[in-house]
Amino acid sequence: MEIVFTSGATGEPKGVLITHQNILANIVSPLEIISTYRRWFLPFFPIRFLSLIPLSHMFGQAIALFVLPFIPGTAVLMHGYSPHEIVRQIRARRVAIVVCVPKILELLRKYIQLSFPETVDPAPASLHWIFRWWHHRRLHWFLGWRFCAFVIGAAPLAKELEEFWSRLGFAVVQGYGLTETAPIVAFNNPFATKEGTVGTPIVGVEVKIAPDGEILVRGENVTPGYYQAPSETAAAFENGWFRTGDIGNFDDSGHLIVRGRKKEIIVTPEGMNVFPEDVEDVLNRLPGVRESAVVGPDHVHAVLVLADGADPHEAVLQANQQLEAHQRIRGVSVWPAERLPRTESTHKLKRKEIQTWIETGQSISKQDLGGETMIDLLQRYAPDRTISPDSALDQLGLSSLDRVELMLDLERKLGITIDEALLTGNRTVSALEQISAPPVGTQFPTWNRLWFARAFAMPRLPVYSYLSFESSRTLVSQAASIWLRCAGRSSLPRTTRATWIRL
Repeated sequence: MEIVFTSGATGEPKGVLITHQNILANIVSPLEIISTYRRWFLPFFPIRFLSLIPLSHMFGQAIALFVLPFIPGTAVLMHGYSPHEIVRQIRARRVAIVVCVPKILELLRKYIQLSFPETVDPAPASLHWIFRWWHHRRLHWFLGWRFCAFVIGAAPLAKELEEFWSRLGFAVVQGYGLTETAPIVAFNNPFATKEGTVGTPIVGVEVKIAPDGEILVRGENVTPGYYQAPSETAAAFENGWFRTGDIGNFDDSGHLIVRGRKKEIIVTPEGMNVFPEDVEDVLNRLPGVRESAVVGPDHVHAVLVLADGADPHEAVLQANQQLEAHQRIRGVSVWPAERLPRTESTHKLKRKEIQTWIETGQSISKQDLGGETMIDLLQRYAPDRTISPDSALDQLGLSSLDRVELMLDLERKLGITIDEALLTGNRTVSALEQISAPPVGTQFPTWNRLWFARAFAMPRLPVYSYLSFESSRTLVSQAASIWLRCAGRSSLPRTTRATWIRL
């Protein structure tokens, strides 16, 4: 059916062969869930999904193309990852479910916390979800009463991020899969989710754990191999089981827990295995730590992105108090940019690039952010580039998420809302420096937009459009609030007499 190339986060991209049978095998399990709960959701059909996963990714295809017609549902696709635009689409399109990667949840959390300070400390997780929903009803009203859930995939979701949105009264549904499995392997039932897990294997898919902890998959959803790569295909299978390269285990209820990538496990001199995600989860919950990456190869080394004034050694001290002896951090570096390098589509950490940066002895001192210029700000996003006033944004190698975070930084610095279009194309650094707060215009009153004013005005403001069939031209009034008076209809020939349509 198609050949989908992997992102190449851990090696050279490979073309994954996807057959029609692979796709159909992934549809069976969602259809069973849909048929079970369909009667409860008939008043809400069609359910609107906002899909923020690119269609070049199998997860994006599965949700927006393959499963949606059977719900039935509507897919809303948008360009860019601006939190402001995501929220606007949720409200305007009456979206019920957002499909995204964990990085989007991080961006939305920052955006929501700025607008709703009460979300900094959400309702306790021990409360029933109805009470949590009611506690944050102002946020739910803002996003729209239909919006209720996130569907997360393509990258690991931090436990604290899942807990944050769950405490706000939203369902967070995790799944697990790979491009090679077209893509779903396991999925949480949206009506019976279990936090910290990626759900149970879907219908027709077998999953087992190898002696070394690797997750093995077998089923009709598994690819027949890689495009023109017989040796890579042979290495990916073991006695008919596909080797995912991920380490995991099943809990007592049969839910799958993914611990991390097999290649990324740190083996200490004592022979103990350390999963980087476990250490990162502790670090990311510390005050002053914006994000972290843990690399090896034989001892735990943390690379931190810190808030202004945060002490990396104090962060390590606090983290080590919460970690097991074999997990404790032995070295620390401070990343010089605002965010760690990640892949473009799935936003996974580029650990190999981070490891190389450490081994080459790059500077680990964080730049002074006080009184920074536009060049200083951009240097945080492109630390390996030489930036001048004539440099164009397209020359800095910024990903789409880099541009979003840059936009948020500019908005905080200038105190204004910035159009995302200003950060695209060949706009130069000097042009960005000209962005400033717009002049204060006319302050319009708000009373005339209240419900009683609209109820009084709307019956008095009919708008008509005159459609001339003789000339095939349509004249539509642009003044929606003006009483439109038309004359001369009786003078028109009966064969070309216009039809009046009330808008």
